[in-house]
Amino acid sequence: MIVPALLVWLYVRTAAAADESTSIAMTPASYNCEELAPNYQVRWKLSDDRSQIDIELLGLIEEDGYMSFGVSGNATKAQMVGGDVVVADYWGGAPRAMDYLMSDKDLCQNDTSTGVCPEDLSTNGFVNDVLGNSVTGTRNNEQGLTLVRYRRPASMVSNVNETVGDWQVPVDKAINIDAGGLTTVIWALGSIDTASGHPSYQFFGVSRDLFQFEFGRDPVVDNCVAMVNETSVAPDNSQGDGSMDDETSNRGGDGVENNDQNRQVNPFVRPVLTEVVEFRANIGPSGGPRGYTSISGGRTSNDTAWYINDILVPVIELRRGSTYSFYVNGGNDPAQASTEGGYHPLYLTTSISGGYAQKSSSERGSETVLGGIRMNGQGGDVVEFEPTAFGPLCRYYETNASPAAASGGYFEYFSSLNTSCASNTNIANEAGLLEFTPDQETPGLIYYQSVEQENLGWEIHVIDADAPSILKVNCENFGLTPLQLTSELTFHSIIDPIRGTIQIKLVLNALAWMAMAFTDGRPGMVGAEAVIGFPSADPNSPSAPTKFHMNSKTGDGVVPMAAEQQTLMNATIAQTDTQTILQFTKFLSEEGEHPIFSDRPNTFLFAHGANNGAGPHISYGSFEVLPNHCTVYIKDELQNGFALNQQGAEAGVEVVDLQRKLWVAHGACAAIAWGILVPLAIGASLIRKVLVQVLGLSEGAWFQLHRVLNFLAAALTVAAFAIGVRAINESTANGADPDHFNGDITMHRRVGLIIFLLTLMQAINGMLRPPHHSKTHARGARSSSTTTTGSGNKNNEKTQEFSGELSRTIRAETEHTENGDVGSPTGNHHSKQETNSDQNNDDDQDGSTDGNEKSMLRTIWEIFHRLLGFSLLGLALWQVQNGLGIFATRFDEENTDTIFWIVVSCIAGSIGVIVVFGRLVLP
Repeated sequence: MIVPALLVWLYVRTAAAADESTSIAMTPASYNCEELAPNYQVRWKLSDDRSQIDIELLGLIEEDGYMSFGVSGNATKAQMVGGDVVVADYWGGAPRAMDYLMSDKDLCQNDTSTGVCPEDLSTNGFVNDVLGNSVTGTRNNEQGLTLVRYRRPASMVSNVNETVGDWQVPVDKAINIDAGGLTTVIWALGSIDTASGHPSYQFFGVSRDLFQFEFGRDPVVDNCVAMVNETSVAPDNSQGDGSMDDETSNRGGDGVENNDQNRQVNPFVRPVLTEVVEFRANIGPSGGPRGYTSISGGRTSNDTAWYINDILVPVIELRRGSTYSFYVNGGNDPAQASTEGGYHPLYLTTSISGGYAQKSSSERGSETVLGGIRMNGQGGDVVEFEPTAFGPLCRYYETNASPAAASGGYFEYFSSLNTSCASNTNIANEAGLLEFTPDQETPGLIYYQSVEQENLGWEIHVIDADAPSILKVNCENFGLTPLQLTSELTFHSIIDPIRGTIQIKLVLNALAWMAMAFTDGRPGMVGAEAVIGFPSADPNSPSAPTKFHMNSKTGDGVVPMAAEQQTLMNATIAQTDTQTILQFTKFLSEEGEHPIFSDRPNTFLFAHGANNGAGPHISYGSFEVLPNHCTVYIKDELQNGFALNQQGAEAGVEVVDLQRKLWVAHGACAAIAWGILVPLAIGASLIRKVLVQVLGLSEGAWFQLHRVLNFLAAALTVAAFAIGVRAINESTANGADPDHFNGDITMHRRVGLIIFLLTLMQAINGMLRPPHHSKTHARGARSSSTTTTGSGNKNNEKTQEFSGELSRTIRAETEHTENGDVGSPTGNHHSKQETNSDQNNDDDQDGSTDGNEKSMLRTIWEIFHRLLGFSLLGLALWQVQNGLGIFATRFDEENTDTIFWIVVSCIAGSIGVIVVFGRLVLP
């Protein structure tokens, strides 16, 4: 009875699981559905009042995977930064869906809430788009299907903006539900960072093409097919060559691609070890989804695998007749065989799985051991054996960065591991040794494996001494898909995944220095690592491009790397009559440098100058690209087809406009202000006699002219400063720091700030000009004025001349008395003219009035005002000249500073001639 009952239970459980997977794989009635990828679907329906949207995300993802979906940061293309997305997963056995801010592409920094962060981490009033208690979901572990449902508003929840680069972008973005209205969406599938619980940059799939959906369409349209995951398990061909049929190795029995294929998880492309006679074997992690399981076609390794010469389970090529040495550090304590450290003697075998100690006697009898095990005899069915190739354990470990690093390629993944044991000379010196010399009896395909555990190693191909290598690497597609960075600059690249290098060529249709920089994913210059080439003046002695640290934007911050880091290969910069060509080959992963990804887009920078000499760049920008790959064949089987299918994938080029028109406006405002207006304003105060006696202007006309010209100069200075700030912002790559008062022209920028602040100070100082006389003197003058009032036109005119030098209150009283007692139109006109003049000039040319002394405050003010004015003028004239030189260098144009000084000299000379004329000719 127990057996039938058990069978019934198994049947019911299997049927229930099948029903569950089928139910979530089918689109519910009344829902729209679109395929984002073969392994990812989005479904939705509008509420009755069309104010809310119910969304279902269904994906073939791992338990630690996530699905994201939302509105793009750019209405015309797929753009992650600035996007409004919901990230959904099945974390800790429960569904989650959270609205995320994306200020940049980095992993969320909880302390600053920057990067890809949930909105509930922010304190800036952001509102979660996912409506409360609307999140439900389920996961079918057997099928790998995860379904998460949530509800969000169709309209914007909040009007709060976030800073993205130099712009303020709305955090919440509306979904267009109008008939015929399209919404640009973005999506991604990836893994959750286990340390933080936030999405990592490890993408298994991401939107790069333009996706636009009509969310308000009527009637409902289901464009999806039921998502099914069928996997195949590679057979254990212990006697054969371990190969699988091409038509079934990556597919289920009915031709449906398996889970790995659906999830776009491709195996690491690693170097193949050929022409190597010594091998160092250590133990390490199996490499996650892209590691051993994908490499071996579906075999499982219990998260442990061999690293041979620091390569995860590489294919090895041996030639018959040559002797090879394997130095083994897989552990030497049999008691540790079942622990995390492990005990893994290495042996060579015809079995694809290995694990000799775990096999039965009959299984051992059918396996051919070629090295690493000593047979001590056989009694009945029991084979007595002893491992011979073992040594102290050297085990590599993953770090927190390893899961995300895996998406960039093998070299980035390996650089994230803790491999400190490899530098321990004691461990290395005590390594076990396995020597092996293949001969004509050695099979063409054998395996290196662990004696104690199955599936730790991989293939060894044995060929004749004079046979061609099993490895063929073809890089002829270098240059077939060039990327046009600007109208004059073209980028070529190709990655050799076997050597772990990238070859780069920049072709510029001009004669100038060039630079290429590698970043941590951000487009900023500071923190990047550049290769800069300066063409040699002697074509017979070409110069070699050099690697630099970009520590800051100043010239001092561009520092050559140490000699041991100058590892470029075939690095040249050469010129023809019309072109400059920069070429070099660089390792993808180098200690202390930013890695270059082979399997996902990289953010690179470019720049070039106006000529061959060191100077400011006249063009620069950033771009994201997945470089081309060399084709890799092992025994004529293509190894990196997935990389070739997406090679050259361009995620966007951003050429930074240097804003020539803005800089022209900036310079024009400054030159007019300080080369024309300020000298004229000063001149107006020096030629008062000429203005009055020759041109017939009033006594106060010079002051009006002085004030207006200075006001215009101050206004143009403020305008020049504002235009300069905007030009710096506009000429800074998105996401980079403008760093206004640093950079390649730090002195000019900082002097400009000083001039701007001092100009404002001088203007305010002018408005706070104190009275000419003290209050005591003003009261005495008022008494004298009162006693002379009404004594006749002649006396009134004298009184007016005297009162014209007093304070405005006294002058107003005098004018009122004259207008009341004297009815002469001439006198009245004269009084108004004098009063108007006096309101703008309460001192004559020599600074005194009828022998009356100025107040101490007025004297101090005048000294300060004049010193500040002349200091500002001198500093500003130097600044204009310096700016004209910078402009000419940056844009490779003729320097116009000579014209500027001719204009300034003409104005100054003319004023000087007029001053001399006034003093020598006029009374």
